[in-house]
Amino acid sequence: MVPLVARPIPATSQRRWPVVACAVIASVAITGVLLSPRRSRAQSFERGGGGVATSLAGARAAAVTDATALWHNPAGLALDADPRRARLSLVAGLSVLAERSRYETTDHPRIHSTDGPRLAPRLAARRLLFDRELVLTLGYRLSWQRGLAFGRPLSKRTSPLPPLRFLGRRHESHEHAATLAIAGRRGVLAFGVAVEVGYASLGGEREIFAGGAADPLAHGGHAMNARWSLGGPSLGGRAGVLVSPAWWLRVGLAVELPRWSALSGALELTPPTRPPSGATTAVTRDGEAKTTLLDPLALALGFAMNLSRDLRLLAELGLRLPAGDASLRPRDATLVLDAGKSGERVLPSPELPLHPGRPIRWRGQLGLAWSLLDGLLTLRGGWSYVTAGLDGAPTSALSDLAHHRLALGLSMARGRWRASFALAHDVLARTRLSRLPLSMLPEARPSEPMAGELSTARTRLLAEVRLNL
Repeated sequence: MVPLVARPIPATSQRRWPVVACAVIASVAITGVLLSPRRSRAQSFERGGGGVATSLAGARAAAVTDATALWHNPAGLALDADPRRARLSLVAGLSVLAERSRYETTDHPRIHSTDGPRLAPRLAARRLLFDRELVLTLGYRLSWQRGLAFGRPLSKRTSPLPPLRFLGRRHESHEHAATLAIAGRRGVLAFGVAVEVGYASLGGEREIFAGGAADPLAHGGHAMNARWSLGGPSLGGRAGVLVSPAWWLRVGLAVELPRWSALSGALELTPPTRPPSGATTAVTRDGEAKTTLLDPLALALGFAMNLSRDLRLLAELGLRLPAGDASLRPRDATLVLDAGKSGERVLPSPELPLHPGRPIRWRGQLGLAWSLLDGLLTLRGGWSYVTAGLDGAPTSALSDLAHHRLALGLSMARGRWRASFALAHDVLARTRLSRLPLSMLPEARPSEPMAGELSTARTRLLAEVRLNL
């Protein structure tokens, strides 16, 4: 690490840097307009030279360079500052994250999900203040994400339930976000805070065909075909500290404050091709919808230890608190349902769940980083153990599903360029369900067997390119 040596800043440079900063902000705004805005929570603000850990969800143990990169710890900005570029320095990066997963039970169709690619162009400008004791960083990112989930039917020989012939769900999200961060360093202690303001939008559609009444990807009720288009402001923040008690040890603590998003827009609900339980008609008319999303508070504690000149051990323990359920309900929608031949009155669900409430999530991970060729190449390997509710699972009762995750990473640095790649795979996780809730399978009767075994598999691939200007 280059020591922070105080050098006087020329007066002409002090007068010139606001003009340069304004030009950078204007160019970023033009770039954002050309690249089309919207939303993805997976990517976050660029953290200087910390490796791909700042943008990798899931393979972090294989990608993190040191404890400064733990959960986008803004205190790491104080360590990344280059005193040789006192006036202004720029960082540009692009991340691509692709994910493929599936889950299945013995009493339910197999669900395949493709999440990605997630694209996140980023640009950050930083300036040293007060004789280089503080680092002021202004960043911008544009995130784009799209995903698809579909189900395949089970035969009647393997399930007592009517098979789903087809079920599909597509979603797309975009986001603009601007971040202002301030970081400083005093002796062995570094600290930092960051505030992020953005505009998010969500869009997508869900379609169900004849043969089944429930959407396994939704939580409860007779699912309806749906189309939605929402948008609104978002606000989030992070804070962190780093302590370096010895040259071979660094300890970091990061806090991610609850992220708030206020979304509103249009929601259209229509009945499936064949209404459930023999019903003849189910009609809605379009309506406006509003909702507020509040991501939960999250904490991360980690350390990096130098085992030798080229070998480093990394560890992290993370905790994410529960989040409340969020759903959309058209304010002006009117539901009409006829009982049909069955004589039973079955109500469709007049709302669209956006994301399920997640239980307390623990994450523990270990990783090794090995530098080769005087830092030109860095190999990383990691193992993670996560207990969490399964995202997008058919029931929120899956609150203690364990994932073992293995990851490998490679980064190359030459001059101002850095390229990083990582691959992570979840070892097949299985859990035994004593019963499935009736809200998930409304066609079943209480006397019918509803026990089953659920298994999941997930693979992530990330590539990132970065340029320090």
